[in-house]
Amino acid sequence: MASRARARRAVLLCALVAGVAGSIGSFVGGCGISVFGTLPEDATAPDGVAPTPDGADPPDVAPPCTSCAPLPPEWRVVSLVDEIDPDAGALDAAAPTDAGAPTDAGIPTSCPAGTTGATVLRANARVTAGDCACACGELPRNPCTSGRLRAFLRTGPATCNDGTRDYDVDGGCQTRQGTWNNNFNGAGGDPLPVRVVDCPTTATPPPVVDDGSVTACSAPVLPGCGEGQSCLPGAGKVCAVREGTHDCPAGFPDRRPLTTVSDTRACAACSCVSQATSCSNERLTFYDNATCSGGGRGADFDGFCHGLGGSGTPTHMRYTADPNDKTCAAAAATVAVASGAVDVAPITVCCR
Repeated sequence: MASRARARRAVLLCALVAGVAGSIGSFVGGCGISVFGTLPEDATAPDGVAPTPDGADPPDVAPPCTSCAPLPPEWRVVSLVDEIDPDAGALDAAAPTDAGAPTDAGIPTSCPAGTTGATVLRANARVTAGDCACACGELPRNPCTSGRLRAFLRTGPATCNDGTRDYDVDGGCQTRQGTWNNNFNGAGGDPLPVRVVDCPTTATPPPVVDDGSVTACSAPVLPGCGEGQSCLPGAGKVCAVREGTHDCPAGFPDRRPLTTVSDTRACAACSCVSQATSCSNERLTFYDNATCSGGGRGADFDGFCHGLGGSGTPTHMRYTADPNDKTCAAAAATVAVASGAVDVAPITVCCR
C-alpha cells in the first residue's frame, strides 16, 4: 500500500509540474501511470502475487508442494485407491487364470481429496469369447386388448340385434365412440384375438474379465518442486504410471503391470415378443366418467348377449382381458457383435 501511495504522489507531482489540464480520468502523459490507480509498469507486487487494481482481491495461490520426488517426464504421479493385493497373484500378467470375472470397471471409485481424474486400471484384462447375449424387458402392453371390437347391442329383453358399433380399443380408458341409444340394455360380441407384442430388448457383448482393478487418481501439479521432480499426493498409495511396458524409475520400485480397456463394441439387434397364446375374462365396460372408475355398465364378450344394467348415457369405455402368459422371450438367445472392438493396452504402474 505504501508503494502504491508513493506512485500516486509521484503522478500528481508530475502532473502539476507539467501543467497538465483536463479531466481527472485522462492519462497523465510522460508519467507512465493512469490516475485511476493502476500500478506503473515497473512497480512490483509482493513475491508470488500478481499486481491487482485497487480494491480487488488477490488471486488464489496454490499452496506449495510438501513432498517432491525425482521423476522422468514420461511418467506421471497418481494415487491408487481400492488397491489390488499384489501377494494374491492377481498382478501376474504372464499367468491369467480362469477365475477372472467382470468388474465394475466402468465405475471408478471416488478420488481422495487433492486428486482428480479417476481412471480404472485392470489386472490381466481379457475378452471373453462369444456372441452378445439377448435379454427381454417386461411386456409393454396387454396382448389381448388392442384392435377393432364389434359390439352387438340390444334395447329389448333378448338378443343383441338392435344395433352394432365398431370400437377401436387399446385396453385403456377411452372416450366412447359412435352414437348411443339410452334404451340399450345389453351387449355382446366375439372377443379380440391374442396379438403378438414386441417387447424391449437388451443386447450385451461378452464381458471383459480381469483379476481385479484399481482406481488411479491424478496428483495435482503444485509449485515448489525443482526441475525433474514431481509433487507427491498426500493420500492413497503413491505411484508413477506410464503407458506401455517399462522398467520402474528410481524411487518407485514396486512394479505392477496393469492394463487400460477401451470397449467400443456394439451388438446386432435382438428381438423379443410376447408369449401369450390365449385370452380370458374378456369384457367391455361403459362408464359415465373420464377415469373409468366405479362399477360401470359391463358385458362379457364371449360370443353371447349379456345384459348391461344401469341407465343413462355413458361417456367412456374400457375393454379388458387377461392373457394366459405375461412374459416375453427372445427369438434368439444370442446375436453377433456387429461392430467395434476391445482395445486392451498395457500400462506400467510403479509404487513407492
